[in-house]
Amino acid sequence: MKFFNSNYQTKLIQVLVIFILFANFSFTQAQEYKLDIHFSGLETKKESVVFIAVYNKPEGFPGDTPIKGFEAETNGRSEFTYSFVLHEGHYALAFFQDLNGNKKLDKNFIGYPTEPFAFSNNAPANFGPPQWSSALFRLNKPVFMKIEF
Repeated sequence: MKFFNSNYQTKLIQVLVIFILFANFSFTQAQEYKLDIHFSGLETKKESVVFIAVYNKPEGFPGDTPIKGFEAETNGRSEFTYSFVLHEGHYALAFFQDLNGNKKLDKNFIGYPTEPFAFSNNAPANFGPPQWSSALFRLNKPVFMKIEF
């Protein structure tokens, strides 16, 4: 004795397969978390911008190959908070305050930056950029980070 007719069984199986695929897809998606960064110690130049470079691997950090970049207007404030969302993962961030509006980190004749800069975890950059491991942090929940320029 058949409980359902074959046409109904076929449709039910199709619906179940689609449901399982979508359920599995939604669970495999990486979570996104909010990252709040509080900047302080900025120069109070009205038209300046803080550039934020996001890296997820040590190759190219810090440099011209971030996976994401953001521009946060300072509006002349010496401190403010900027927020954005990233997928769960390990990251290192590099920041600089563009004082002259040319959208690049200006350097002197020996290559040392002449505009304010910083890194995640306030990683020190004494004689060159910090080590990846010093700037690295894990984003697996909402994070509030303080960066001192």
